[in-house]
Amino acid sequence: MITLAEAKAHLRVEHEEEDALIQSLVDAAVLNLEHETGRALRVREETLVLDRWLNTVVLPWWPVRSVVDITYVDPMGNSQALSSYALDTRKYPAKLRPAFGEAWPEVIDGHEVIEVQVEVGMDALPEDLKRAALLLVGHLYEHREAVVIGTITSTLPMAVEYLVQPHRIMRVG
Repeated sequence: MITLAEAKAHLRVEHEEEDALIQSLVDAAVLNLEHETGRALRVREETLVLDRWLNTVVLPWWPVRSVVDITYVDPMGNSQALSSYALDTRKYPAKLRPAFGEAWPEVIDGHEVIEVQVEVGMDALPEDLKRAALLLVGHLYEHREAVVIGTITSTLPMAVEYLVQPHRIMRVG
């Protein structure tokens, strides 16, 4: 993502006393960009829990890298691993379906009887999102309080908005 060295170079900081602070600002900036774009930027595992199979399981994260594990509770109450499925990650949203010519296995009637564990995230940030994150880090580093008294009021630089806008996933409904 963004290394501590990259953030310090952007901030023009050479000392090590604030390394923990700067790293926390990088983490906060990336989390903010995840929220703003609707994309999973950090590589991590996420779990979707279902009460029943849907014809097509829509995964709410993007991008989806792979399926880690799919487990379900069969009609006898035993936990089973599902090894045969089709994952379509070509476009948003990623979709999970039964393998060609197959159907979803039967599950016990109940709540939270299916767990789909996936790996999501990007290998690297696109350059414009990296720039936006570094601008956020710089802003947060310089303005450590929620309110600054005695200065002209301003919002976060529009550059961040322009850099983030093309990556936003628009949700309807």
